Amino acid sequence: MKKVIGILILVFLSCEKDEGQNWEENRSKFLVDKIFDNHDNLIAEYFYDTDNKLIKKVVTDNPGVYRRWVDEFEYEDGRVSKIIHDDQTFDFDYDILVFYNTEGQLVRSEIKVHDIIIEYSIFHYDEERVKSVFFQDELVSVESNIEYDN
Repeated sequence: MKKVIGILILVFLSCEKDEGQNWEENRSKFLVDKIFDNHDNLIAEYFYDTDNKLIKKVVTDNPGVYRRWVDEFEYEDGRVSKIIHDDQTFDFDYDILVFYNTEGQLVRSEIKVHDIIIEYSIFHYDEERVKSVFFQDELVSVESNIEYDN
């Protein structure tokens, strides 16, 4: 699950808006619809709505081990609010709930299995950038600091 949170952090940090760019116009230039491995096997497919918001990701393979899972994305106020993970190989389904503050900054994510929180992360900010992330599950509590260069 730490891998899921790490990916979630990277996705949200990499999607930070630059005030100098026209975000809505440029977003469609960077959409991925399919990913193939080096043998031309389809390993992931991405689906978008008419506004180019990611609504579904289907992964059909994981290096070395066949797997299949589907992630569906729900939005609230234009931001991802929930990711529904349907693991079709190992039957380990969960939801990732995503929460924002009034400035639109990601402040908390929770992973729930059968409506029980099994992990959560809290995002702390210094000005407008994430400066640290606190992660907790049933075994570990970790605070990670993030440093930026120029």
